[in-house]
Amino acid sequence: MAILVNHDDEAREYGYMHGTEKAVGDTAEKGCYVVSMKNDFKEIFA
Repeated sequence: MAILVNHDDEAREYGYMHGTEKAVGDTAEKGCYVVSMKNDFKEIFA
């Protein structure tokens, strides 16, 4: 299993998404999991 953590939540941490759009898109296309800090934070850290 491969997981890419998408650091897309500037409210909780420093936002460093600039330039990562291709990696996020490629990861999803290859069937790997993309975890969003913004949308999945409560599940990750529950």
